[in-house]
Amino acid sequence: MDYKTDYPWIAIHELLLDCGKSKNPHELAVKTLKGINEIVPYDQGRIYSFSASGEVCNEDLFYVDKRWPRAYYEYYSQILDGRYSLKGRSIQSGSLDTLNPNEGFYDWTNCKEDEFVEDYVRAQGIRYSFGVGLFDARGICKRSCMIDRTGRSEFTERERGIITIIVSHLRNLHRNFYTGASDECAVGRIGSEDVLTTREAEIADLICKGYTPDNISKYLFVSRATVYKHIAHIHTKMGVSNRQELVVKLLHGHQNAEAEHSLIALA
Repeated sequence: MDYKTDYPWIAIHELLLDCGKSKNPHELAVKTLKGINEIVPYDQGRIYSFSASGEVCNEDLFYVDKRWPRAYYEYYSQILDGRYSLKGRSIQSGSLDTLNPNEGFYDWTNCKEDEFVEDYVRAQGIRYSFGVGLFDARGICKRSCMIDRTGRSEFTERERGIITIIVSHLRNLHRNFYTGASDECAVGRIGSEDVLTTREAEIADLICKGYTPDNISKYLFVSRATVYKHIAHIHTKMGVSNRQELVVKLLHGHQNAEAEHSLIALA
């Protein structure tokens, strides 16, 4: 039987159309993960966004107990020589435009036993997973998306094919956000690589996106005192005295950069 004749093409088409309306790559990833659940149900979902240095700077969790990500960052990502560590700088082998129907699928019920599998994966009841990296125009991974099933049913051949089609389009749409544009982080916006450290740039970017110091502390897994210390350094370096002035200056710098780019293009 040709499984493709049984694909829910209308639902796939509507999802891709909706995702294509996304205003930024983060919104695109969230829309896609939510939409996939309507077509190929899963029990847990995760989106990890990476900073310019390749560290996780933001996460979106769907039906996941928040204690598990914290346990992962604080312990499981560091064991076994970092075998299960998330790093945004990795470049996935193979084409960035196509995806093998079996690529990215994991059967945790039939894998080598180790501390991570036994105490982290199986402790959450995860049996089957799918994961994919989303890249920018330079081939640098900016996000990692994962879905898990905790029930007995693994992903069927039909479901794998559907996911493959959706994810192939997702990768292209995601990369297009970075084509001919600067990075979405604050460092790229204001051209301040020599002004702010990598961590300060991450925090400045989160502030521009509306994150509070409390939320930044949780996302970066650092203390609030550390966040406030970085914010104080950012204010000093950028010559501002509060959050509002900082956001205005960063956005103004971004607008100037775009204007300069347009003038160069017209020259």
